Amino acid sequence: MNNRWQIEKVKREFQAALNQSSERFRRAIIREIDYLYRKHGSGNLTAFLDEFQRYFDIPAPSRQAIIKDLSSAQEMIAELWQDYYEDAGVLFPDFGPNDFEKMSALYKVDFSKIASDAGKVITNEIRRSIRSGAGYDALRSRLQKRSLGDAETRTLAQTALAQFDNAMMFEFAQQGGVEQFKYDGVLHPNTRPFCREHIGKKFTLDEIRQMDNGQGIPVETSCGGYNCTHWWTPVLDELPKRNVAVKRRKKVEGSQALGIPVSRALNVRVRGELKRSVDSGIRMIDRVHGDGNLGELPVFSFNSRNDSGGFIIRADNFEPIKIVVNPDGPTKELTTVHEIGHFLDHSGIGAPREMSSASDELMNEWRNAARNSSSYAQMVEILQRGYIERPMPDGTVRRLWDIKLRDHFEYLLSDEELWARSYAQYVAVKSKDETLLSQVEYTRSRPIDGMRQWSDDDFKPIEQAIDKLFKKIGWMS
Repeated sequence: MNNRWQIEKVKREFQAALNQSSERFRRAIIREIDYLYRKHGSGNLTAFLDEFQRYFDIPAPSRQAIIKDLSSAQEMIAELWQDYYEDAGVLFPDFGPNDFEKMSALYKVDFSKIASDAGKVITNEIRRSIRSGAGYDALRSRLQKRSLGDAETRTLAQTALAQFDNAMMFEFAQQGGVEQFKYDGVLHPNTRPFCREHIGKKFTLDEIRQMDNGQGIPVETSCGGYNCTHWWTPVLDELPKRNVAVKRRKKVEGSQALGIPVSRALNVRVRGELKRSVDSGIRMIDRVHGDGNLGELPVFSFNSRNDSGGFIIRADNFEPIKIVVNPDGPTKELTTVHEIGHFLDHSGIGAPREMSSASDELMNEWRNAARNSSSYAQMVEILQRGYIERPMPDGTVRRLWDIKLRDHFEYLLSDEELWARSYAQYVAVKSKDETLLSQVEYTRSRPIDGMRQWSDDDFKPIEQAIDKLFKKIGWMS
């Protein structure tokens, strides 16, 4: 079951993200305690204790970061299970965004419990400091050596994801008529006796629901209990196959597009509003052109404060891994098209596993058009002088210097980025999609690097060069 490997990979990545954020979580708790002491302590730990017990809570940004990461991982797992049952020939009613929201709401982190448990640890340390006559600095030093909810948060978050994984599997299985399930996973030195007893064996759902793992949480969703690394696998061997529409890559019909739709190469593994945005961007590409013979590439959600999306390849063999789109980005549709542009540059236009925009002769005319544009010349000028001139409300012009400015504009002027941005604008122009066109205009209006997208007149020669390129390689009529 390849999907299981992918699901476990999602779990490992989520665990790694939790481990990386653990120290940030602890620091956020310490900052919250510092704030409460400054506001209510007045140098008196006894007075501070009463106010701490009244006001302490897990800081909202720390809660939201974990909630967002957990939700993203749950979305990926839901998509993988749905694909698994479809590929196995098991039909079930459509599982929509509302169903996902209801399911994910059942498996979340109880931050009120974490705040209560962390609060007890901190309260005991404050009382200890009062008894010993120690000051706040000594208290703070001891708190930095204690677990302040970070370890419990990791455990509860990982358990919530594992529970969601099993719950999604059982939800689809029951709708598809699956009756038996195998207790699956790997034995290791720390495997619990409960897991050793059941691993590799098959059970009905009724039998599973009567089991007791001794930890007070359901075996159906939690297997051996908190932090259990095992899972349930549906037994489909004896289930009769049903007629399932096979997904085949059909030829593009209508418009000027020729070849196979680009959409057939993209496995979109996001849900909700982001899925609607990603699907919209992909539909506009299919309106404009087809492609040759691309391999399948997944599209995932990711969270970032700085990046709207990304096209990820392996460092060792340059094989494409995935496209990612930030659900909080302001231009999700345009970002989707932009990142697919990188995918086509890498895997579709010229030699595979090479960025054709950098050197392939097929793209000479496009390359010359992009480098001869006014936008390109403006960015070269900014790169050389090292600052941006920004008009201010009072009519003056302010020079903005940034130590990272040179790196940023070198990146924007690279052939790969020039191609992806011009490709995104090309699809917007050719499809006449209002959302894409408005996002191009939004990008133009940005004060720092608005010239990353071209004006209509400046873009015309680039548009014509891409027209010729796509007709030459058989993607447009």
